[in-house]
Formats: sequence, structure tokens, C-alpha cells
Amino acid sequence: MTEEQALLQRFGRQNHFTVPEGYFEGFTSRMMNLLDEEQARQAVSTDEKPRAKVRSMTWRRYAIAASIAAVIIGGAVWLVQPSPNVAAQHFASTPAVAASSATVDHNIDQMADYAMLDNQDIYTYLADY
Repeated sequence: MTEEQALLQRFGRQNHFTVPEGYFEGFTSRMMNLLDEEQARQAVSTDEKPRAKVRSMTWRRYAIAASIAAVIIGGAVWLVQPSPNVAAQHFASTPAVAASSATVDHNIDQMADYAMLDNQDIYTYLADY
């Protein structure tokens, strides 16, 4: 027997909690009578003020978040799209580029020699794809 079944057998499905008749009808007035007059004024006055503050703070938070997102997106676009003229001039003016392209060609030639491939074999493999 599970714990739930044992509890159902012992207590049943009946709701054992009750509220006295008319308890909620005069609840507000009874509570206000128990509070001091100053506390009652603060309780009534604070109901309106936080709502106005929450609205203004929410608007400011959205404005700040939108500003930060715009700066991030703008920076990303600026970094991703470099000027083609500046990049080409820098790339061409670097002496290491010419040396590295010669090194790459030399490495490809060495790999072809190691695999015992001539130009005709390479053309044949490329034509298949």
C-alpha cells in the first residue's frame, strides 16, 4: 500500500479546513482598525506610489538594454566588414605573404611527390569530383 492510499484511508477526501462565516466580508475594516492611524495612511499611500516607479524603471531598463544592444551590434558590424582597400594593401605589402605562398606551393609539391602523383593523376582525381 502506498503512502497516498494510507492517507486517503485514514482521512478520506473531505476538506477538514473551514473558515468562519463572514470572515472575509469585514476583513479590510477590521485590519485597518487594528493598525495605527499613521500606519494606515502609509499602507493606503504606498499602494499608488510603487506602481508609478515600477513603470518608469521598466521603461528606463528597456531603454538602457536597447542602447547596449545597439552598441554591441554596431561594433560587431564594424569589425566584420573591414575596408577592402586597406586589407588588400596591407596583405600585399607584407613580405611574409609571398614567402608563405611559396612555402605552401613547395609543400604541395612535396606531398604530390610523396604520393607518387603526377599532374595527369591530379587532373583525373579532380575531374571525378
